[in-house]
Amino acid sequence: MSIDRSELQVRVPGVRQDILAVGYGQFEFGPPLSGLVALWSLKNPGYPLWSFPTPSGVTAVDFSVHNPNMLAVGLYDGTLAVHDVKTRQASFLLCSSFVCL
Repeated sequence: MSIDRSELQVRVPGVRQDILAVGYGQFEFGPPLSGLVALWSLKNPGYPLWSFPTPSGVTAVDFSVHNPNMLAVGLYDGTLAVHDVKTRQASFLLCSSFVCL
């Protein structure tokens, strides 16, 4: 898989140590570009299990301690969003900005 964005954040949920969430984005001055969050498995590192686009570059990702299927995503434009990775849908569960709709 070819991704033309910089890798910024890698997080492992507490429950499953073989899954990684990786945030991608471009952080140079200029027009903001979209980002990507990809879930990778150490069992198959050649291609992500699943990925979804974000309206802005990803600056932070982290799994919930109490609900490991919930992934918090921070975006370059200041948006904070929560995604339920169990659903495998591209939409966010919660979002602090109208651009996620």
